[in-house]
Amino acid sequence: MSPKIGSVAVPLRRFLDKTSLPKVVRLVSIDQHGCEQTVIDLILLYKHYTVTRTEADLDGRNIVIPTDYKGWFSLVTERGQIKAVCYPTVQKLVNSQVTTFLTLTDIVAYKQNHARRLDGTKQHFVKTRVTGGQTLRLMAVYKDVNETKNKRMSWPNNRSSETTTHYAECLTDNNQAVYIKLSTSGEFYAVDTATPRDEVRRVYQLEKLLRTFPLPVRVCVIDGNKQQGSMVLEACRTDEVIFACTVDSPPRLLELDVTSLRLLVAPPHKRYSTEEILGSERVLEAFKMCQNRSDEWVSEMKLTGQVLRYVKKPTNGGMIDPEYRRVRDSIEEQIYCEINS
Repeated sequence: MSPKIGSVAVPLRRFLDKTSLPKVVRLVSIDQHGCEQTVIDLILLYKHYTVTRTEADLDGRNIVIPTDYKGWFSLVTERGQIKAVCYPTVQKLVNSQVTTFLTLTDIVAYKQNHARRLDGTKQHFVKTRVTGGQTLRLMAVYKDVNETKNKRMSWPNNRSSETTTHYAECLTDNNQAVYIKLSTSGEFYAVDTATPRDEVRRVYQLEKLLRTFPLPVRVCVIDGNKQQGSMVLEACRTDEVIFACTVDSPPRLLELDVTSLRLLVAPPHKRYSTEEILGSERVLEAFKMCQNRSDEWVSEMKLTGQVLRYVKKPTNGGMIDPEYRRVRDSIEEQIYCEINS
């Protein structure tokens, strides 16, 4: 059995020191008059962890981006022009001495085949598909062995007009060698080049971008969405958070800042046995949602409305800050309960 929390509300930090997760609790704040105000009536506290992330402004909306975010960024001018170059063919990548590139589109490639046909003959290469979103490392350029002797070409000596008979040898994310026709078209972006002068013309994942350029910096996400707006990366910070889910229909995922001084865990008004709690469909739905989304949630970009850091003192007739009003309004009256370990 976990240690029991006292009869008064306690800060999140103290709550974590006294018990283990997951737990179903209610969150409250104490106003300037010492009165308890409910922030979220019933919430599943699922997982406690530390995350480093960057705060950004996206067209007036505040967002946070974890360092583990898997997306790619390009620098953007003040007028919104993307600085990263989009290469239309693999040939253009080779000509520009790109050593590693991102493909946004699915492309056809070939890989070596070690299996034999039923008649005993061997097909040396088979067609495969490289899915969009992968990075490829460009290793060398080859001519088609059926037209000429297998000749490895050291680049940049590769400006041949016979692009359909030349192949780029590339390594995929899982280090598999594939061969792609230089004439293959798509949406390609440089991740690394043979010359360092092209830094602003490349795409970056967040961790490397923060090491390369000082904040603040204006960027946009490169994902094939032509309407993608730009954002300003403003500051990087490390937070201690709880991954949580409202026990409601439908449930809603969010994070709680552990260091918040105004988010308090209050004891439930009524206790149930573990068996009765586990029989609650809404609790089970929230728990299942956390299980399914936990790993990907950590690396997702989020609006600050999904990151509950603090609760401001009520103003304008007792209304809470608009940033969190949607969270509070979405919660119906619930039975208060706590999961016992």
